[in-house]
Amino acid sequence: MAVCHAQMLTLGFNRGQFGFVLTGPSGQPVVVEASTDLVSWLPIWTNTFRGTINFKDPQTDLSSNRFYRTRTR
Repeated sequence: MAVCHAQMLTLGFNRGQFGFVLTGPSGQPVVVEASTDLVSWLPIWTNTFRGTINFKDPQTDLSSNRFYRTRTR
């Protein structure tokens, strides 16, 4: 996987779920990965850029430390 040239527009909590809005090259697949230790990463969401896309993590409360990164396919 390559590093995604996505831009994060906003982020924060809404109704107890952490999320963010991303924008990137139209038609480019993007994967959001999550980690609790910044070493092991798991893909948790996949989408394709068509303007802005909204990501919300329904498993926000699984860990007190949860980190996110985006990757292209």
